[in-house]
Amino acid sequence: MAHYLLQQKLYAIDTVGYRTSDFCYHWAGEMRDLLMGQALRYNFSSAAGILQYPLLPLKNVPANGLGIGLTPLVPLSTLGEQLNINLLVKCEHQNPSGSFKDRETLIAHLGSVERGYHTTIGFSSGNACCSAAHVASRSGQRFIAVVSGDIYHEKLTYMTDRGIDVIIIGGPSCYFEKAYQVFLRAKRHIEFELNGIDDWSVNNPYRVEGDKSIALEIIHQSGHMQGTFQVPDFVVLPTANGSCLSGIWKGFKELFDLGLISKMPKMVSIGIENASPIFELRQHDILTENTKCDLRFLDNKNSSIGSTLIAEESFDLFNGHRAIKESNGFAYEGNARDIRHEYRQLFALEMETLLAHDLMPEPCSVLSLTAVRKMKQERLLRPGDSVVVVFTGHARKSIRLLEEFSNHVPQYNYWLYNQKTRDVRDESCSAEKGEVLSASEHPGDLEKILLSLL
Repeated sequence: MAHYLLQQKLYAIDTVGYRTSDFCYHWAGEMRDLLMGQALRYNFSSAAGILQYPLLPLKNVPANGLGIGLTPLVPLSTLGEQLNINLLVKCEHQNPSGSFKDRETLIAHLGSVERGYHTTIGFSSGNACCSAAHVASRSGQRFIAVVSGDIYHEKLTYMTDRGIDVIIIGGPSCYFEKAYQVFLRAKRHIEFELNGIDDWSVNNPYRVEGDKSIALEIIHQSGHMQGTFQVPDFVVLPTANGSCLSGIWKGFKELFDLGLISKMPKMVSIGIENASPIFELRQHDILTENTKCDLRFLDNKNSSIGSTLIAEESFDLFNGHRAIKESNGFAYEGNARDIRHEYRQLFALEMETLLAHDLMPEPCSVLSLTAVRKMKQERLLRPGDSVVVVFTGHARKSIRLLEEFSNHVPQYNYWLYNQKTRDVRDESCSAEKGEVLSASEHPGDLEKILLSLL
């Protein structure tokens, strides 16, 4: 409970934009020893996982973290040597459902439990609903998935294997935000909250709280010097709606405000060319109602391979942009050519590391390496800088798409074959498969299907 009250004080400071060090350290000093002790004891073998993070907005924290978090930080030594930096990858794709979304979903789930919700619904282009399927099936909470029509086949199978009913909005050309607007209109008519339904979608305020734990894990894994946690110079990640970007930054800010670290990293994002609102805002630095991307200029190749990063208007645009601006960081765009280049580089230079540590990122994840190369080209990196790139999603949920990258790489072909033939069912799977339902892009159609399932 003490941690919950402390978190509320942090919220109060953030809400009014008032952050004087005198006020912060007046109350932080009372808790610093406790928080430092918990941070130092953050155990990467603990069943509690990310629930060991001492600043979560929860009154009651269970002991079982469902295997979420505690992901490795692995050096990419050969690639780093080529760039003359200390390059490491935070393996968020090794979370149980294969993405960083597990951290967000676990806290959203516990928030639902504390507020008495038994039925939950979520919308995503795939990863968030896969994560929700894992958490719901392990916890016994009912969850209904609503996804955009451009979802990867492997992600759909992941959900139905766990007994989750899935509603697909539109066809393959129906991207995230187009389908999300349909979902929001249906949600307004059904009035989820009044009917005892919690929404785990992107705007759920509990989600970003889970991403904070990535910051603590990074500094914990980076070691200590003279009693202080070490902090990388840069944290680089692919970004669409900005939740992970803003969540990691929020984690670093909390740790800094509490005196657990003495500096903060520069945050760097990369999105898909002509579909990255955070990049657009960073270029012009003026937030308006029209800060969005015109997806008519989106290249078809970028659309197919980069579907998980396509954004017309980021739903965490302000906080994502603030993370970059406050940290003096950078925002970039990438495309299908960049993704192919990064895979070729990984296969050529880091194949042994990839296979040894299961470092097989989904297409959009490797764009973080493109951002690092752009920083190098712009002479923003100094020799020996510490750079952490975040692999946000696993390749096993995009195998069909990745087969085109495996030409002339025998080791990767072997990995692909193993992924396609191995049994991926685990303890979160259900004996009874979920149902797949199709809805048009008309909100009334989705509303009828949702009501039939509730």
